[in-house]
Amino acid sequence: MRSLPKLFSYAKNAEVEAPKQRTALTLEAFFDDKYYAFVKATKRRSTHDLYLFNKHFRPTLGAMLMADISSEDIDQWLLAQMEAGYKASTVNKHASMLNRILNIGLHWGYLEQNAFKGVAIRKLPTGDYVQRFLTRSEISQLLSACKQSTHPYLHLFVKLLLLTGARKSELRLAKWKDIDANASELLIAISKSGRSRKVILSKHALVVLDQVRARTEALGLPTTRDSWVFANPRTRKP
Repeated sequence: MRSLPKLFSYAKNAEVEAPKQRTALTLEAFFDDKYYAFVKATKRRSTHDLYLFNKHFRPTLGAMLMADISSEDIDQWLLAQMEAGYKASTVNKHASMLNRILNIGLHWGYLEQNAFKGVAIRKLPTGDYVQRFLTRSEISQLLSACKQSTHPYLHLFVKLLLLTGARKSELRLAKWKDIDANASELLIAISKSGRSRKVILSKHALVVLDQVRARTEALGLPTTRDSWVFANPRTRKP
């Protein structure tokens, strides 16, 4: 009998310390009020998540309570994506995003379980990845077409892409201070992986960069260290 008061006291404290039940939220309310703030703090391209949610989630699953979204609902949503003609790789990316949203909701206590775990449609097969390089003839045709454009940089920009293998966003956001002509290197401060990397510049690439500088000066644009390598003549932005 002596242990009863202690047991009662423990039960009372446990009741006080029990986590409060989260308010039920719709998927779109959870995304707008909770998840998107988390994405903005942890991802570079948070606006891409917002774009995907607005296009593929909000019109269909958005108004549903998170706790009411069943595995069948998700399967039907995936089927609709496939019937809309999206590639298997695209559907897989959308599915991965939904799974992540629900997992965060589960982790934060807005769900008791993630319905995605019970879906019948698993990751769609995408086939083997095939990497194909342009032929000399295709390169010639591409550069010839770019030369005919009235855009002041298009031909030089595409030529530099071909000579470096850099992504277009990496060249578009490059500044003159990122180019070390003596070391024949282009510093990519933030790559797709989120890390910095260096691109080796060949003699031909350095010649193209000299042509870019001359074109920029002819347009009356600055070529200081903090200036964009490829700037819009009107907006002065990349």
